[in-house]
Amino acid sequence: MKQGRLGNIILTDIMINNVVEKICHKIEHHYLYQKEVICIILNGAKKFAEDMKKYMNNINKYHFIYVDTEEDFNRESYCLNGKFVLIIEDICHSGDKLKSYVEKVSLCQCSDIRTCVFIKKDKHLVNDLSLDFVGVIVREQGFLAGYGLKSNDHCEELPCIVAIDKD
Repeated sequence: MKQGRLGNIILTDIMINNVVEKICHKIEHHYLYQKEVICIILNGAKKFAEDMKKYMNNINKYHFIYVDTEEDFNRESYCLNGKFVLIIEDICHSGDKLKSYVEKVSLCQCSDIRTCVFIKKDKHLVNDLSLDFVGVIVREQGFLAGYGLKSNDHCEELPCIVAIDKD
């Protein structure tokens, strides 16, 4: 893992809560008339997903599946046929990881596939991935930590998001 000093605060805990609430309202508006939505939570997005649950008005329609590995995904993908699927990621750098999961999910013959990221790094995606729900765009080009983002073992639990300064 990347080692370094904690730098500037990028998002405070209050800012994070506001972003999560706003993105949840957009998601709920999009899925207003759907009876069931399968949310695939990618490895780093657990904290984001848990906070999303607080702001979902009709939480019973959302089924959260946590995927840490491709084996996890393969085990859970049987239930996606004909479903509305939302793939949730904490941070999108290039879009490669998210695009890989979109392609895997598309093989499951879902009715609809959407993507949601808490943070999009402010750089061009290297593929034609479309991000449907984006919390914030961050211009910081270095490493970020806190709010579930890992830069070293101690920063993941920070309630805010900080930049990691290089040593």
